[in-house]
Amino acid sequence: MADLVSDRGSAAGDAAQARADTAWDQSPSDDEVIVRADSSGVILFVSPACRRLGYEPEDLVGRLGVELVHPDDRERFLRNTASLFETTPSQRPAYRVHRYRRGDGVFVWLPGNPIVLPGPDGRKTELINILRPIRDWA
Repeated sequence: MADLVSDRGSAAGDAAQARADTAWDQSPSDDEVIVRADSSGVILFVSPACRRLGYEPEDLVGRLGVELVHPDDRERFLRNTASLFETTPSQRPAYRVHRYRRGDGVFVWLPGNPIVLPGPDGRKTELINILRPIRDWA
């Protein structure tokens, strides 16, 4: 089990880790890329399955996730992500499929279903997303 939450030991951190554990448990496939990002979109963790996209995890950690999104999908991607962190609950965007650039420059469609994680003070600070290929990676 990956330790995906940095503030374990606090009630909010333990709850966030429990949700992250659930996401990890629901992603047994090597085809599913797990990404943890902060509220500004910086990638904090990515699972080794990112190698199927032509990246090493260390290539992606520290980068903005939107950099990997197709230019035509970026506005919707940013709107969808921002809506997750709104203080007032809003209807979750139903269309969470975006084109992501592989390491070789080819774009592939990957649907996701992010889960927002609270920080120690209970505010929404990070998200976990599991990206699953629609078709074969090739």
